[in-house]
This record gives sequence, structure tokens and C-alpha cells, in this order.
Amino acid sequence: MHRSLITAIATILITSPAFAAPLHLKIDPAASKVTTLVAEPDRTKGFATAKFTITSGEVSGDPSNPGSGSSVTLVLDAKSYDSGNGFRDDAVYGMLDADTYPTITFQSTGVEQVAMGPGSSGSANVIGDLTIHGKTRSVTVPVKASLDATNHLTADGEVAFNYADYGVRVPSMMGMAASDRVTVQFHIVAAPG
Repeated sequence: MHRSLITAIATILITSPAFAAPLHLKIDPAASKVTTLVAEPDRTKGFATAKFTITSGEVSGDPSNPGSGSSVTLVLDAKSYDSGNGFRDDAVYGMLDADTYPTITFQSTGVEQVAMGPGSSGSANVIGDLTIHGKTRSVTVPVKASLDATNHLTADGEVAFNYADYGVRVPSMMGMAASDRVTVQFHIVAAPG
């Protein structure tokens, strides 16, 4: 959902022009985090919060020209949904039809509104194709990122969309439907690899 997830491409957007060579970074699944929030069927109970495991991802691009030629790929394990509630986790696993569609992917297609900040930090909108449940739709992911002197990238952001648009049915409990809108929050760490 995220594979909002999404998002490590800010490395290209935010790197200092001092690095002239193209960068090729691998996303570190252990240091990165993708979290989803969906309003509970009983709205008084707030949001169901869960995480997905990142299986792989890459970020590449030319820091001297961050708006052109940048690429981000992120792959999540659709079977890894973990809310700490086994009943809910099993229900989401079934809704995602994770045996048939075992991955959630994000593949960037462009970068817009690049704004450089102090040092090697900045923000941008990363546009890309999000594939969930076998359906692909374009999403725009706002990202804030920074690159340190050792070319380690950190990127944070959030994107929301209707998961029913991906053919995923809206969950319900005792006649009450959960929200059909999911918010995906992410913290991505990528390094040369």
C-alpha cells in the first residue's frame, strides 16, 4: 500500500549537486517501515494500524538533475500485514487475495515539484504506478528526504487512496463497513549496495 509507499526516490531529488555520478541505492527493509491506517467499522474505536514488510527496493538517479531519470522501485509482501490482531490480519490477507497476488509494488514514473532544502535535504512529489490485488493505478506521493555524506538516504511521507479502486472489498463487521480509504505512512532508508 503502500509500496505508498513508496518513496525512496527522493534520494535523487535531495542529493547535493556535489555528487555528479548517478546513485544506485538499495532500500534497507530492516531499517525501513511501511504502516497503514484504516478507520475501524465502529468509528469510535479510531483506526486499525498495521505494518507491511518490505521485501526489496531500489533508488537510482542523477543528483545533479533530480527531476529527470530518477527511479524508485519498492516491493512489499502482501502476506505480511500485521496489526497485532490475528482475526483482522487473516481478514485482510483474504481481502488482498495474497496467495494469488503475493506482492504490492510501487514503480516510479516521474518526479515533480522538487524543492531543495538546506544541505542535502528537500522535498518532491514522486509519481508512480502502485499495484495492489493485480490492479495498477497511478499515485502521487509527497516525499521529504535527506542524503548524508555516506550516501545513506532517509525518506518520509504519506499517501492516501481508496483501496476499493484496486478491487479490494471494503471490510465490514456486524453490518458496519470500515472506511474504504487507507493512509500509508512510510520511513525509507536506502544505502549504496
